[in-house]
Amino acid sequence: MHKEELIRELKLSKEYLDRSSKCLEETDADYSPVGGVFTARRQIAHIAATVDWFLEGAFGSAFNMDFDSHTAVLDRAKSLDEARQWVARSYAEAIETLESKTAEELNQPLPEGPVVASRAAIYSGQSWSTPRTTAAR
Repeated sequence: MHKEELIRELKLSKEYLDRSSKCLEETDADYSPVGGVFTARRQIAHIAATVDWFLEGAFGSAFNMDFDSHTAVLDRAKSLDEARQWVARSYAEAIETLESKTAEELNQPLPEGPVVASRAAIYSGQSWSTPRTTAAR
């Protein structure tokens, strides 16, 4: 997949998230439809953390498979506004990183581990998995 397509998919994913959550107000931040599922604030923070997770896994040291620690950071967003700011930063950093990579770098396989794909493939998969499927949590 071409770099421009990957960036376009991420931008569309962010646009979808923004449109689908724009009706949420700060008073909705701690709303949860049932016990045991993410609140609105934690759901938005989860999307930001997931974008960060993909970035670290693709271009950093490795995919951190300790999902308890992944969930533990969600409360660092103390408000819906803070979670939205985190999402904006995460998407911007991911797009900036992709823009800085060559096609060769993007098509390199990931290091051996539980996620088997090229760097480009995980970013393509991220755009369909991030806001839409996590909305069910």
